[in-house]
Amino acid sequence: MNKIYKVKWSAAKQTWVACSERSKTKLGKAHRGLVNLTLTIILVFGMAPGAWSAPAACVVTDDTLTCPAGAKYDAAAHGGKTKSAYAQYIQSTVGENEPGLMFYSGKDDYQNVELTTTGTHGDGIKLQNWAPTYSFQNLTIRTRGASADGINISRDAENGKVTIYGNTDIETKGGMGLRSVSSSLLPGNQYLILKGDAKIVTHGTGNANSGYGVYAGLDVIRESKGEGHVWLQGQNSQVTTFGDRAHALFAQGRGVIKVDNVELITSGKGAHGVYALRDRSLYFKDKQFLMQDYAGQIELIGNVNIKVSDPSAYALMADNLVADTDPVAAPNGPLASIRSANQDGVYAIKGNILAKRAGLIDLIMANGSQWTGAVATSDQGSGIGNGVVKLALNGPQSEWVVTADSNLTELSLNGSVVRFKPTDASSDQNRRVTEYKRLVIAGDYQAKNMPSLYMNTQWNAPNEAREPNFLSDYVEIQGHASGVTRVIPVDKKGVEGVIEGDVAAVKDKIRTLKVISAGSADQGAFIGVAKTRGLAEAQLAQSGSEFYWTIDAAKPDPVEPVEPVEPVDPINPVEPVDPKGPEVKRPDSWAPEVAAYLQMPTANMALGYAMVGSLHERLGQNPMGICEGCRPEEETKTWTRVFAKDVDRVGKSRLSFDGDVYVVQMGHDFDVRQNGADGTRRHSGVMLSYGHFKNSFYDRHRTVNSVTSADKHTGKAETDSGSIGLYSTYYTAEGGYLDLVGQMAFLRNKYQARNGTKVNQNGWSSTLSAEIGRPLALKKYTSGSLFIEPQAQLIYQYLNLKDFNDGLKEVRQDNAHAVRGRLGARLVYNEVQKGAAAKTFYGVANLWHDFASPKSVHVGDDSYREKYNQTWGEVGLGLQVPTGKNAHFYADARYEHSFGGARIEGYRGTLGFKYAWQ
Repeated sequence: MNKIYKVKWSAAKQTWVACSERSKTKLGKAHRGLVNLTLTIILVFGMAPGAWSAPAACVVTDDTLTCPAGAKYDAAAHGGKTKSAYAQYIQSTVGENEPGLMFYSGKDDYQNVELTTTGTHGDGIKLQNWAPTYSFQNLTIRTRGASADGINISRDAENGKVTIYGNTDIETKGGMGLRSVSSSLLPGNQYLILKGDAKIVTHGTGNANSGYGVYAGLDVIRESKGEGHVWLQGQNSQVTTFGDRAHALFAQGRGVIKVDNVELITSGKGAHGVYALRDRSLYFKDKQFLMQDYAGQIELIGNVNIKVSDPSAYALMADNLVADTDPVAAPNGPLASIRSANQDGVYAIKGNILAKRAGLIDLIMANGSQWTGAVATSDQGSGIGNGVVKLALNGPQSEWVVTADSNLTELSLNGSVVRFKPTDASSDQNRRVTEYKRLVIAGDYQAKNMPSLYMNTQWNAPNEAREPNFLSDYVEIQGHASGVTRVIPVDKKGVEGVIEGDVAAVKDKIRTLKVISAGSADQGAFIGVAKTRGLAEAQLAQSGSEFYWTIDAAKPDPVEPVEPVEPVDPINPVEPVDPKGPEVKRPDSWAPEVAAYLQMPTANMALGYAMVGSLHERLGQNPMGICEGCRPEEETKTWTRVFAKDVDRVGKSRLSFDGDVYVVQMGHDFDVRQNGADGTRRHSGVMLSYGHFKNSFYDRHRTVNSVTSADKHTGKAETDSGSIGLYSTYYTAEGGYLDLVGQMAFLRNKYQARNGTKVNQNGWSSTLSAEIGRPLALKKYTSGSLFIEPQAQLIYQYLNLKDFNDGLKEVRQDNAHAVRGRLGARLVYNEVQKGAAAKTFYGVANLWHDFASPKSVHVGDDSYREKYNQTWGEVGLGLQVPTGKNAHFYADARYEHSFGGARIEGYRGTLGFKYAWQ
């Protein structure tokens, strides 16, 4: 070994020291002291004057002390003022083993310090010996050199403590940012506490001497007698590393790291964001090698932002070094672990998570957390290992994007989102089976406040070139699944809540492969609905603890006839078997919005018929020709009426609707012509109407989670209608009449399904009505007369509704033509008031019949027509009373009901007023 010594000034020690290669080794203290003493004597007494000169002195400017490399500070020249007494202390060092500040025991408080070092082992701050305790207000450190740390509480310190109250700015090139090593001297913990914001940057490969942003742990050579602690308490700290295996936070052996709000960034290969490691190492003591076994621990207290760039690096990793057959816990302490210290931390993580060989990661993410990555409990393939990962994701603004096959121990979602990352579609936009991901939960899954699970799903018609026909991400829960989670399928184009593919081309009823399975599950633990572009709706069904999508398909093609075969000789009879009951076909599951799409033409026509009404509903009683003493009605009249009607229609197959109609009408006779020769007259006029129809729609086979629901309601709709009409009524001298009405209406439909689908639609209709009646006197009284009036009415209606798209479904409601007829009679009593108009009271009975069924409605490639009862009866009461010389008030109330079969039921009431202009 080279025994040549050299002499150099130590700024940290403020003395000349002799250095050799042997002085860097593990020489004893006595040996090193002898060498230094010998060389000091030689220097003092053996060197000629002028052969050497002392380095330049430190410079004091105001309250700032600046000491360049090699400079000596003379406290006596400055009134005994120590370095720590200056408001600003700037120190530079150059050379091997030249820290910026070296503390051997003692205690002191510095203010603002800037340290720059260049050289191997040139730490910014280094602590040794017994209980060195030092603090700083603000600290800036720059180091360059192998194993030149920012702050190093070394193994040769005991109960060492460094506290920075303000901000910390450290950059190292070749060393670690912060290092707190377990003491090898005496029992006692070391503490490195940064209370303010910290910015730490390191350059270099991560190893025992360099690269790590923050390191806490034991020395692999010496016996560990205490813990090394690092705590970043700032509200906006940042740790950035540049180098392979240069972890941002690394707790090993007896190391403990705690961080509040922090951002961690790494870019090198295998450079983890947060890394906790169990350490099994040998040390030499009492002439023998002994094993020490401890595990690092990391606590995440505040908000944590982690970004790792290289695929081989993990955002969080815990390795407890335990094989499946070994004890899980370290004999001298807990597991290698990374834990959330509370439930308030918001996480932003870009990178994967790994807990292996019994390592523990237990995270509680508060609302607003975002994680993009995968998780595993083993790095040996995709199976479950003996690592432990527990994840709780809280709040509706929190989301985990699963980027690859994943497995973890427990998962809890509180209103949050788990989304399987979509894969890049190939040229034909069909994914491969291997592009779908699998999430395995080895323990329990708990859901609160309806979290959401987005799964990539595709459903195609099977063919020889594409197998299987159903592809999907998959969730396996080996424990119990509790709560309720909403599952949203995502198609190949990224559209949510849709199962794409050639569903209509599939020939048989489809039950897909399971997409979620559990060891056990609450009833309805997973629910979901997937729309198609037709009538059908896929729903997530449950069978025991398995969940799968189900939908009904198109009808099978007719079977080709076969040639008859020759009869064969009878064989011995066999025992008869019980006949098998007929197979019950399960109804299709339909999207809730289609019940309205299919029935709206019928509802619109019901509104059109109601707005036309009948003559006496519209105008009240015309007494001319049916009683003596009644006033003639050749005057021009203005009239108005309001009416409300309840409509209840039940289809014969599965659909129904009910609602309320409200109409306001106003009319005026613009032409009244009297024929004096035969006593006839004609009233012609115009009328304006506004109608509003509030509808609710129902599906008797409505299903929830593929189970028929007791709640049949599917949604609602509203229709606004404005119309203009012409009427012309011809009256005979005997009181008979022919009433002709024509009306044009403009419609606006507003759909709102219970699943949130909303869409508007415009249309128009035209209606023609012809009604005849002839009063027949039954009996005359002193006070009035009684008569019966047979009536007949025929109404034609044409409806034109525009096609529309609700964002998924193309809906086409073909132009409809309909004819409705009525046969009935009124029983009328007119109370004579001499010289004035009569009071009229009547009862009415009618038979109604629709001569045409509704037309089919097309939704996507599907078509459907709901049929209703076409015949029903109606009864009612009415009256008309004069309210002045030229005015009348009239009212009419009616009730209708079908005679059997599918129900038709409703009632309506009319209030009217008319005024005759003389």
